[in-house]
Amino acid sequence: MIYFIRQTAFLFLLILGVFLTGCGGGGGGSADGDPAQQAENISITPEASFLLSGETVTLTATVTGATDTDVTWTSSGGIFLPKGNTAVFVAPVESGNYEITATSVANSLLSAAAIVNVEVPLPKPHLVFITDQSAIASSLGEQVRYEVQLIRSDDTVVDEGEVNWESADTNVATVVQDGSRAAVVTVQTQSASSTIITARIGETEASATIVIAKPSDGTVIISSAVVKNRTENTVTLERNSLTETLVPGQRLVSGNRAGILVSILSVELTNDEVRLTTELSSLVDAFDALSVSATSTPVNIIVQMLAPNVALVQTSSASVLIKQLVLDNVSCKAENGALVGLDLKGSGVLLNSDIFASVKIEITFGNGVELFSFKTGANSGVYADAGEIDYISPVTGKVECSVELPPIRADILPAIMFTFSPSLTPVLGVEVEALTAESSFALSGPQGSVSASLEAGIEYTHVAGWAPVSSFILDGGFEPFSGSLLSGQSFSSTIAPFAQLDVGLLVDLGLIFFDINLVDARFAELRGYGLLDFDLPGPLDDRNVSYTGPNWNVAFGASGALKAELQGGALSDLLSLLGIPTGLGVPLELFDENTNLTKSLLLTSTATPAEVEEEKSVSLRAVTDGDENGSVEFLGSKNGSAELVLLASATMTGGIAVTTWTPAVGTSGDYEIVAHLFTDFPADSKPYGSISVSQVTVSAKRDEPPDGSPLAPGDLGQVTLSGSGVSQLPFSVFVPDKYVEDRGFGSTTMVWQRTEGDTVYLLGVITRGNPDVTFSIGKISGGGIVIDVTKSWGTLVNDGVNISVFSDSVDFSVSGLSNIFNSSTLGISGTLLRVVEPSPPSDGTGSGGGGDGFPEEELIP
Repeated sequence: MIYFIRQTAFLFLLILGVFLTGCGGGGGGSADGDPAQQAENISITPEASFLLSGETVTLTATVTGATDTDVTWTSSGGIFLPKGNTAVFVAPVESGNYEITATSVANSLLSAAAIVNVEVPLPKPHLVFITDQSAIASSLGEQVRYEVQLIRSDDTVVDEGEVNWESADTNVATVVQDGSRAAVVTVQTQSASSTIITARIGETEASATIVIAKPSDGTVIISSAVVKNRTENTVTLERNSLTETLVPGQRLVSGNRAGILVSILSVELTNDEVRLTTELSSLVDAFDALSVSATSTPVNIIVQMLAPNVALVQTSSASVLIKQLVLDNVSCKAENGALVGLDLKGSGVLLNSDIFASVKIEITFGNGVELFSFKTGANSGVYADAGEIDYISPVTGKVECSVELPPIRADILPAIMFTFSPSLTPVLGVEVEALTAESSFALSGPQGSVSASLEAGIEYTHVAGWAPVSSFILDGGFEPFSGSLLSGQSFSSTIAPFAQLDVGLLVDLGLIFFDINLVDARFAELRGYGLLDFDLPGPLDDRNVSYTGPNWNVAFGASGALKAELQGGALSDLLSLLGIPTGLGVPLELFDENTNLTKSLLLTSTATPAEVEEEKSVSLRAVTDGDENGSVEFLGSKNGSAELVLLASATMTGGIAVTTWTPAVGTSGDYEIVAHLFTDFPADSKPYGSISVSQVTVSAKRDEPPDGSPLAPGDLGQVTLSGSGVSQLPFSVFVPDKYVEDRGFGSTTMVWQRTEGDTVYLLGVITRGNPDVTFSIGKISGGGIVIDVTKSWGTLVNDGVNISVFSDSVDFSVSGLSNIFNSSTLGISGTLLRVVEPSPPSDGTGSGGGGDGFPEEELIP
């Protein structure tokens, strides 16, 4: 029936939402009848929603028929977070129908509405033990009775249903149902041990502990049920056959409900009571052997910062309602507590965590406490977005911008006469560490998630003494950050959005009458975080030759630490009752582990060739170690200047940018060339600088020779001659200043010429039809031709890529692509020769030109 009513109500809301969309928004028309305005329409999806408290729905507004599609939002209640054309509605803890309206910016008469129906769920009832939740037995066959009540959140008792019981280890104890809410547990062993007894009804359950111990001589074990009253130094018991036999000097212990662990100083009997004066004893005095371990039922909590001043807290604990908290604006404080000028914009943290605690105590005869440990742990998922951090005043050192929420009490953890009660205090925020004197700049941090299994605790053993206990398993991923960086000074900053759980520890003797509080302190903190390290060293002027650009890395991590309160004696009373040395002295920091995810790109650049003449091209290339897109500037510093000038620009696609730079006449000099890359981050800010510097020497342009054709691009170069043939020549370095090329009759003649005074030096190649080649080095002196070295009749192969010249005395090998000549007796190297494939001979003879040497008419000036 309830299901039918809810579905009918939802259908009504859906119809109402459609009606409001079509009619409440003005039907798409306007008062002035403008056809453009009449064409407008606005809608919201979904039009109707049904939520339970704490649930969310994302609404989207769509405007058609107008250039401006923006909207403004309003809500009749709840937590409402609009952003552009979408808005998130968080269901409050009050039932009812909530109307959300979107109004067109282009036409204020045009609006649409959506309806959200919110229902507050009834909290689940929870089980409460009305007997000892941790009871003590000492002999085989001994029986202990447990009883629970099913309690609603308004503290009313539920009588319906039957509780089922289960023993975790039937070799230690068995359990038999005793009515609808109770059970009798029977001990099955003589050994010091313990096991868990679970009570369950439906999806609700609670756990108890049965402890089988070896009491020392003079120790009497009682049930908490016989304890009528208790103060710090007195205990009043029901008079029965056991309690009326108590005498001074004995020790008295009970389960956790009364929490008795005392030595008897005096005894007074009345008709129905036994009145004792007492003082606290210790477990070591009360027991020869004892072993107990207990683990709390995990508590799931979800904590979400919906805005800088709004948080939502949900817990699975049956005794805790959904809490919705409106917080003050986040404040940022330095380590000394002073307020700092940082402003968070758009930061958000979501924590989903299962928290548990465990305690273990072992006592053996003769050694006292063999083992004591207390651990707390969390299986946590953290989503964190640092948003934008505005540095509105100088910042130096570590700053935390955080919100601490009210503590959440977890289920109690009973262990013999002690009751351990962990509490959880969520802390959400962003930690910033900076080193800057800058008074105003903004930086956007990382966003992503981390999942972590974390454990922190302390342990004492008879052999090793005190030691910290910790473990962690990490997984996660954070996206590279984005946003604008506006700064006038160099700085270094670390940004870490985090979710932290401060685990408090409350330890009591007894839950009724006068409970003795032994520990009430922050025990440990467990944190999951994202991490951005950002460094922008000086100089910030990207036209300065020393500029390097930003360097950063993104990571995620987790940390665990014990609280300093433990060192100050917060555990001393508990440890005294356990009979353990109180000098804790363990390190507070347990672990801080982070995993690097991504880092700033690596930019390299090259410029070739290393020597070039004015008005000749230099090839520029920039490459990153990723596939970045952006724009690249190639800049040069001339003759050791500290200032960079722009040489050329290029677009980078897929991590590669290529262009050329042609030095103009009058720009000769020695250049150091670097590249700067502008990408999405830092946007509107500073580029990345290349880690490599290219050296390029630009020489002045030569005057064009008065006769012959000018040298073609790529033909000019320096030639070094080596080998036995050099002794026959008047030069070892050949730098041509003229190039002549002649084609005719199936042959091609290429001649490089250099004039020094009255002497003209020549180097040439004559191709006499395919495949004949003549290679010559010579000089013209005193009006005649002297050929010092002439080699001819070679073979042209592979379409001119390789040329082999053969003769009886010397072999030459020419690689046309690399422009290198080699000889066993004469070597020529450089960037001089351009190989030209000959044209087919016109007469079929393959002859032409001027004989075996150079054509005479081409050689004489």
